[in-house]
Amino acid sequence: MDKRITMKKYQLTGILLFIFCLNSLTLLAEEATDFADDVEDVPAAPIDNWIPYVIVLVVVFAYIMLNKKTIAAK
Repeated sequence: MDKRITMKKYQLTGILLFIFCLNSLTLLAEEATDFADDVEDVPAAPIDNWIPYVIVLVVVFAYIMLNKKTIAAK
């Protein structure tokens, strides 16, 4: 009985943390106020070339991790 209560507590904590993180993302997207436009614009890092590779890497990593859990469950 205690184990189920503990798991529900962790699940509730995880859900609340997830919602908090989603709400904090909108704070980062707000426009800055009183911004002096007299700075030199520096281009961002060229990560656009790496995005497809990272997506493939994440999919492969997720497959490996899920496959390990499936094998361990059997």
